Amino acid sequence: MATGTGKTLVAFQICWKLWNARWNRTGEYRRPKILYLADRNILVDDPKDKTFAPFGDARWKIENGIVNKGREIYFATYQSIAKDERRPGLYKEYSPDFFDLIIVDECQRGSARDESNWREILEYFKPAYQLGMTATPLREDNRDTYRYFGNPIYTYSLRQGIDDGFLAPYRVHRVITTYDAAGWRPSKGELDRYGQEIPDEEYHTPDFERIVALRARTEAVARHLTEFFKKNDRFAKTIVFCVDQEHADRLRKEKKDFFDQYGPEAKVILNELLDKYSDYGTAQFVIPDVLRVPPISQHGNVIEIAAFFGGAEKLKEAVNQLQTLLYAA
Repeated sequence: MATGTGKTLVAFQICWKLWNARWNRTGEYRRPKILYLADRNILVDDPKDKTFAPFGDARWKIENGIVNKGREIYFATYQSIAKDERRPGLYKEYSPDFFDLIIVDECQRGSARDESNWREILEYFKPAYQLGMTATPLREDNRDTYRYFGNPIYTYSLRQGIDDGFLAPYRVHRVITTYDAAGWRPSKGELDRYGQEIPDEEYHTPDFERIVALRARTEAVARHLTEFFKKNDRFAKTIVFCVDQEHADRLRKEKKDFFDQYGPEAKVILNELLDKYSDYGTAQFVIPDVLRVPPISQHGNVIEIAAFFGGAEKLKEAVNQLQTLLYAA
């Protein structure tokens, strides 16, 4: 199902109907045990606290090494229950047949890769029915996902969502930098910013920000984006998709002067915005929506938070600057 068309709501409706009907694999007179699994806290916390709120005390999030077997609707990230060098895997505290249904959100994110230790979790709970949800159509880098879950039992495409009026139509504004068009190869013996020699290879778009980060390229993208906003609407709702979570930490270290210009309360909020960016893997700073969710909402309402920055316009300016800096970090 295309992003924005209600995967989480569909998952809730499935769980709600099965829970109220007391459906389960074995046909016993009991409510089902359901596990909602994802790879990031925000993808678990948001459904648990909002969409799945009608389940009340039946909900439980598996985290911090605590096992609870007395609930019915469980939420967990792979990381919190998977095995690592310190733990054998919290998921093994539950018997393989404990869950009746497992719903995997954003299932294309490595859950079904053959070599993934997350795949071990799904195979361990093999007796359960497993439902994978994704907005990503079949492509080369997610073939394992489709091989594991099988062909989609229901598809709602981006085009359908637009035609039905649920999604806004869009226009593509395509920009190709010189580096992306021609590739980039370092000079012999060229060093990176840390004094390490850059491997003598030719780098192309799939490599940028993953294997090599070109500051000139990201600064050019940031300048273009800024000018595009100025010509259109600087404060329009915007989502900027970046490659990985290193941007946030790199920004904290290299742009310390940006944070130092603000008071302690505003600085905390900006750092929490960065944490959100790290959690999502994207810079998703939609004002005022992002101010209404934890942990930022704990600092007060939108007006009170804006006051830490000197008003709403100053707040928007700070968030836009933070977003632009993320591109250049």
